[in-house]
Amino acid sequence: MKLFKCLLTEDELFSDGFSFEEKDGLIIVKGKATTKSQLSPEESFIGGNTNAEEPQNSANVEESTEVVCNIIAAFRLEPKHFYDKRDYMIHFKQYISRLVETKRETQPDLDSTKFREEMISACSPILENYEDYEFFGGESLNPSCMSVALKWEKLEGQSEKVPYCYFFKEGLVEEIV
Repeated sequence: MKLFKCLLTEDELFSDGFSFEEKDGLIIVKGKATTKSQLSPEESFIGGNTNAEEPQNSANVEESTEVVCNIIAAFRLEPKHFYDKRDYMIHFKQYISRLVETKRETQPDLDSTKFREEMISACSPILENYEDYEFFGGESLNPSCMSVALKWEKLEGQSEKVPYCYFFKEGLVEEIV
């Protein structure tokens, strides 16, 4: 099995256990919608037992379910928030600069101008429809981690939306486990 990690932070992002394809500098991974049950805030605040002296009555526990992408849940990716497209682009350019620095350690002859152009080109579908995406980073919460773009897409002939995660190929490292 192959595990794909962020080149900069070594956060685990996805594995080859998920269906994926490479397209224009992106790795597009097809996920599935899954539910994540959560206790209501007042229940989770005290470990699920509102009265430590009395046994918990399961009828009193209010549960809510949240629909999440199984890739995001399985690899414990954390939400990243950007104020707007401009804020995301500032972050993305900083990410490219850190990638260039890291890649130059093993590829001293890297053409940084061409690399930057290719990365910006790979990002263009995300920028064109920025409002349709959610963004996530690795479990470490390191701001240097790749911003994973998640888009819920309605496929022809299906009633439910399907989650797709977009990863920048140049920002990934493969590990065989």
